[in-house]
Amino acid sequence: MRRMALIASCLIALALALVFFLDRDRFGGGSSSTRVVPNAAPAAKSPPSAPLATPTETSPIHRIEDAKRNVDEAPVAAAAPIAPADPATKCFGRVVDGASVPVPEFVVEARAVDRSRPEFGRDDAEVTKLAGREGRFALDTLPRREWQFVAIAPSGARSAPLYGRLPWKGEPPTLIIADPVRVEGVVTGRNDAPVDGAEVFFAYAGEDVPTPHSMSEHPTASARTDANGRFSIASVRPGRIALVAAHDDYCNSDYLRIDVAATGAAEIRLELRDGAHVVGSIDPSMGALADREVDLFSFRGLIGWRQTKSDAQGRFDFEHVIPQEYVIELKSGEEFTFDRVRGIHAKETPPGAPKNRGLRKNIEVRDGETTRLVLGEEQHRIRGRGRVTCRGASIVGAQMGAISSGSNEDLEQVVHTAEDGTFSLEFAGPGWYQLSAFWKSAQYEHEIYVPTDGSVDLSFEVPSGGILGRLVDASGKPLANVHVTLTDAGRIANVEGGDPHGPSRTTRTNQDGSFEMRMVPPGTYTLAAPDGLQFFQSAPVEPYGRVFRRELAVDTELLTGIELKLEPEGRIAGKVVDELGRPAGGAHLLILDDAGRPCSTYWETTANESGAFLIRSVAPGTYHVIASREKRMGESAPVDVEADTTAETTVELPAK
Repeated sequence: MRRMALIASCLIALALALVFFLDRDRFGGGSSSTRVVPNAAPAAKSPPSAPLATPTETSPIHRIEDAKRNVDEAPVAAAAPIAPADPATKCFGRVVDGASVPVPEFVVEARAVDRSRPEFGRDDAEVTKLAGREGRFALDTLPRREWQFVAIAPSGARSAPLYGRLPWKGEPPTLIIADPVRVEGVVTGRNDAPVDGAEVFFAYAGEDVPTPHSMSEHPTASARTDANGRFSIASVRPGRIALVAAHDDYCNSDYLRIDVAATGAAEIRLELRDGAHVVGSIDPSMGALADREVDLFSFRGLIGWRQTKSDAQGRFDFEHVIPQEYVIELKSGEEFTFDRVRGIHAKETPPGAPKNRGLRKNIEVRDGETTRLVLGEEQHRIRGRGRVTCRGASIVGAQMGAISSGSNEDLEQVVHTAEDGTFSLEFAGPGWYQLSAFWKSAQYEHEIYVPTDGSVDLSFEVPSGGILGRLVDASGKPLANVHVTLTDAGRIANVEGGDPHGPSRTTRTNQDGSFEMRMVPPGTYTLAAPDGLQFFQSAPVEPYGRVFRRELAVDTELLTGIELKLEPEGRIAGKVVDELGRPAGGAHLLILDDAGRPCSTYWETTANESGAFLIRSVAPGTYHVIASREKRMGESAPVDVEADTTAETTVELPAK
């Protein structure tokens, strides 16, 4: 039954992989609500390196110029007759001309999109060419991931790039091959007056939207308005685009999304506004006042990100701010490092040097309004004291911190418990906070409410359960730097139900092969070393077959003397095919042992474009390989794996 449940619902977990892409605000995408803000300072803005186009000149849009190059060496899929098919059972796309007539013959260039690369749309990306005819081309040979599609007619005419993720949802993607058109319009400002010298930027659907006046590198403008506020962008391919206008004396315009027809677009109007004004100062309690870095981070990718420095009196000012929610951060100037034992800690401050404090605070700014702030204002501080214990004994040297669950300032405090387990923290105001303790490579979180008046007792007891163990190889030699994972029964049930969430905790062994997991709440767990997790890394670094200790009961005592003996790894290689024997690239894979139990807390790996896969860190034994793709699930015949060998198998996906 567990195996059937796994096969029946494996596809659900595909959505979990999306969280590992960069959170950027893409055209057509949504906003992120994550409050974590990177500490590293983004690259400083730089002016355009080339003259901007006038309304009568062709605009210097590098991505369009890149798209004009052909990649002749890329393989072309054989042109096969494409019979009419039901869109619900056939993954396909359409190619039409400017009059919506199907194009008789064409080639579609499909480029795999890697959002982690700064220029993901460049032609040096891997390209697959798909031959099509009568206005249709097949998509089922491409693996699951994000793609850029461009259709090319025999004459060389091209479509605008179209971005999307496979499997495609909704209406089939449609590419329009037509001659480039000119997009024209006007930029206005206060009292609807035309704005001279405004920069206009645009991007095709799926591309990162330009973010002028942010902390990122200043993008190259597509055009600049004349004295009448007019602009003109030439060589725009028909399709959906997004435009935005910017000027030093205004807040950016809203992003305007339009569909450009083969005959051109209607007159475009972009309206600049004053935006919001953020004025603030730094409280002397935060340390030095002059030359302190203050940043604005939004929840919409890089849109609206700003950076400034305080003056000699600690004052700072942001003009023409895009109205939205932000995190405002005062940088401490300290450099932080992390290690497995001490956790996050600041580098040593030279003797006599002033110690600056940093903080973060959620704010919301509105158009036409001024938001006034005092960062670190003392009168709002509430002090809390407490003691961390485990079975009544003091926890010494635990790293403590608190993060606001609401709109209060995060004071970025990092303190450690004293010899008697006590510590103290300050809070910027009443509300809920997440109190965390990091101790002996383990972290435990505890939610508290800070009242309006008086001090708050922060004392709490951490779970006393834990596991102390050791990893050795087949000869008994200690194994250092090997991953060990602990997964609770609830997460194991998720894996068995086809919705894997990964392990509860993970650590690595020390030089003597030992490992420890502290502050583990009571429950039933599975201990594994090493876990596969090839889904997140190209290949595991530990060449050992994984071993499990299942149904491990943790109570209030430390479990000691646990030793796991790892044998040399075996591997499973193979191919995933569909019912016709064609490669099924992009299939997710998981292995089950001979008892039908999953051998990883997440997907093992993904088949490549040819349907091939390699699963590593497999212990000797008998396994079944599960493959999942586009709501089709298949299971291999039993596979016998031996140490230092690679077993081979084929997984066939059934017909839809």
